[in-house]
Amino acid sequence: MSVHTVGRKARILVVEDNPADVELLRLALSTANVDCDLTIIDDGGEAIAYVRQTGRHVASPVPDLAVLDLNVPKSEGVEILAAMRENPSFQNVPVAILSSAPWQRERARMDRLRVQRYIVKPPDLEEYLRIGFIIRELLLLAAAEFQEKPSGREAGAPPEDPYPAPVRRAQARAAGISGPDPGAEY
Repeated sequence: MSVHTVGRKARILVVEDNPADVELLRLALSTANVDCDLTIIDDGGEAIAYVRQTGRHVASPVPDLAVLDLNVPKSEGVEILAAMRENPSFQNVPVAILSSAPWQRERARMDRLRVQRYIVKPPDLEEYLRIGFIIRELLLLAAAEFQEKPSGREAGAPPEDPYPAPVRRAQARAAGISGPDPGAEY
């Protein structure tokens, strides 16, 4: 089954400076049969310009999902996320953090910025490929929410999370994602 958003391919913004991680993400998405258009940005300053829609990014499309690494050059991922939440066009875009930093250290900040998933980069290929299925689920949830509420949420309203953390952890375990906190996501 291919993931599409209202008659078009899903758009995913990926902010990641490591080309190997970008290729692994492409492979994970392909494995999960996520047919999408990726916008890859490897620099935090450029990512902020993109989400603020300034400079050469004035007419850039708003993605259906953003996948952010917290450790990118020129600006931290948290600054990029904060810029997203400040722009009315981007403030309700679902975000998945894909980082090597442990989530416990960043959890409070990520909750305030309404991150849908925090995924610690796994150590092996098999677990990395499962990330594609997590992203697929996020896209499907976002598309379902859009179809239910075509007018969108009120500005500044936090996105509704249909799956509380214990349910997501159980889903990760059922999908075979392992670790101290299965999938290291929340």
